[in-house]
Amino acid sequence: MQPAEFEATFRLEDGHWWFVGMRRIAAALLDSLPEAGSWQRLLDVGCGTGGNLALLARYAGQVVGLDVSPTALELCRRRGPWPLLLGSADALPFADGSFDALATFDVLCQLPPSADEAALAEFHRVLRPGGALLVRVPAYQWLWSDHDRVLRTHHRYGAGELGRKLGRAGFEVLRLTYANTLLFPVAAVRRLLQRAGIGGGKSDLMPVPGPVNRACLALMTLEATLVRSASLPFGLSVVALARRTG
Repeated sequence: MQPAEFEATFRLEDGHWWFVGMRRIAAALLDSLPEAGSWQRLLDVGCGTGGNLALLARYAGQVVGLDVSPTALELCRRRGPWPLLLGSADALPFADGSFDALATFDVLCQLPPSADEAALAEFHRVLRPGGALLVRVPAYQWLWSDHDRVLRTHHRYGAGELGRKLGRAGFEVLRLTYANTLLFPVAAVRRLLQRAGIGGGKSDLMPVPGPVNRACLALMTLEATLVRSASLPFGLSVVALARRTG
């Protein structure tokens, strides 16, 4: 991501419906684990500008953020005194079994081909046996558009593909669901128009009028309620909750 995109993300992620709604979906999945809230250490891989750190801190005594971008980490420091490190998802600077849980949001998709599996192997290595993994990626390669180009997304996933890669890396998949389902038709049309050269050239994440923001957030909040007990059949994102075996 370019510095301007990091700045835009930093300004939006506290109140924009997409960021707030996706955090509520993440919380709904984490809440399903009986041990969540008693973890000692949790790692946020690709923490970006830090919008998810406060949420993750509800589940662990210490949350550590890691990102490959110094610009992102500098913005992240404005949010509070979080332990932050510069590093890459596929070469984590931690000892084996260092963490009880790990979360990563829209990071695997930004890695070059095959590096996502190297990153999953690293997640497995730094988690203790039985440790939890929450991972989110964008869905459906056919939806790749200028939004992905701006965010430097290499690949969008199907739920089956993500589940298989988690299994090969030594994880037991506990939950696997799509997300951003209720707004999927509108967003999909927008992405396909971008691919056709109409209204493209920039990210989809931008300020929206207050009433629109509240309406979209209400739909995302409904999804967060739904995923507590059921997996959604399609959407703009894939979210998996898994446990390290061995």
